[in-house]
Amino acid sequence: MLMFIGAAIGLLFALLFGAAAAIPEVTRGMEEGATMPGLRAQDLPLLFGMVAFVVGVYGLVSLVLASLMGRRSLVVFWIALIFQVLMLFLPLSSLMYGAVGTVLPLLFTAAIIVLLLLPASRAFYWRR
Repeated sequence: MLMFIGAAIGLLFALLFGAAAAIPEVTRGMEEGATMPGLRAQDLPLLFGMVAFVVGVYGLVSLVLASLMGRRSLVVFWIALIFQVLMLFLPLSSLMYGAVGTVLPLLFTAAIIVLLLLPASRAFYWRR
């Protein structure tokens, strides 16, 4: 269930960031309000487009994996676990560079990993 929630949030944020990168009025507003040192205002649409791509891919992969989780396949279990562990590194690396706002995604992904590793979850996928 949490992977469906993560997929929905990822896809919604991908639409938001994609729209922010593509709509000229939003781009002009970003250029006027850009105050990040070392980042040119002209680079903001590219940055938002890259964020939309990363978050969108996360949402799509999470949606596919969440859809396949009910099949009780050991392969799907391991793919989902490995995917979540890899996704744990994104907010962790951002947190190391000072982005405090990534604590919530970090805790969300850690919760998914812990729930996948519970004995009841493992028994569900390992039992045929």
